[in-house]
Amino acid sequence: MDLDFENNLGAKTNEELIDIYINPEFYQPEFVALTLKEINRRNLPVDAMNKIKAEKEKVEVSTMQVGKQGNSIYIAICFCLALLGGIPAMISGYIYGFSKHKGPDGNSYFVYNESTRKLGYGILAVGVLMALIELQFR
Repeated sequence: MDLDFENNLGAKTNEELIDIYINPEFYQPEFVALTLKEINRRNLPVDAMNKIKAEKEKVEVSTMQVGKQGNSIYIAICFCLALLGGIPAMISGYIYGFSKHKGPDGNSYFVYNESTRKLGYGILAVGVLMALIELQFR
């Protein structure tokens, strides 16, 4: 497969090469390295692409610092399942409350925003509490 990419690299447009270089997370590292060689061979402005890449990473980091809003329908379903003391609800509460991913700067960021994380903690707590109550009465 590496040979196919390398053979087709010369047929790619400048825009396609720039896209591969600026968005390396979508490609294998070897492909990005081959793309950089082709960019240098074509004398495309690497400095300008590095500036664009750095700005893109800044935006991604600032977005990751805030986190994304959880789906309110799924959260409501998880709360209902938590009231039944279900393990899937506890797992989803844990995911909403504690999930992290790495940013382009190498730091870890919460996947969900603060309000969604608080709801996740609540789902987890209600699920555990209800499971304990169910165990008590068995």
